[in-house]
Amino acid sequence: MPLKKLTPEQTASIRHQANNGVSVLALAAKYNISTQHIYRIKSNERRDRKKKQMSTYNGWTNYATWLFYLHHQENVEHWYYDEPASTRKDLDETHLQNYFEEMYSELMHDVANTYITDVFNNELRDVNWREVMNTLPKDNESSDDGYDANWTEEGAITNYLDHVAENKERERN
Repeated sequence: MPLKKLTPEQTASIRHQANNGVSVLALAAKYNISTQHIYRIKSNERRDRKKKQMSTYNGWTNYATWLFYLHHQENVEHWYYDEPASTRKDLDETHLQNYFEEMYSELMHDVANTYITDVFNNELRDVNWREVMNTLPKDNESSDDGYDANWTEEGAITNYLDHVAENKERERN
């Protein structure tokens, strides 16, 4: 049977019906196309859905990238700002990846359980380092104004309370 040109609406309808129990033979007869064509439409939808589910996680490329950034956002920022301002523009994802892989290889060096090290190395391998690098400011946005290497939560609370006290004093005067 020659391939028949289907409209996007027909393809969507076939996909929906095929994935909801309508027989492939019935669809082939209804649309006057081959059963292989129906199977191809059906499998493409499943593959696309699975690819989309596997490729994103909470707005990140994948689970490994999300999980890494969830736990290492501060470390990434420290790594970036600890570099001299003149060399920051030359940093790329390979520098970031090498930094964290080296750090973790030292930590995992004495772990005897190979399963744990394999799982860990697999997760690191799946991190989208470019996406993590994109969370850092661009060259023209780069500024040390908002970064304090000596920042602590206690210091931030103290600064906030001082700020509130100053505002109340201004309001009184």
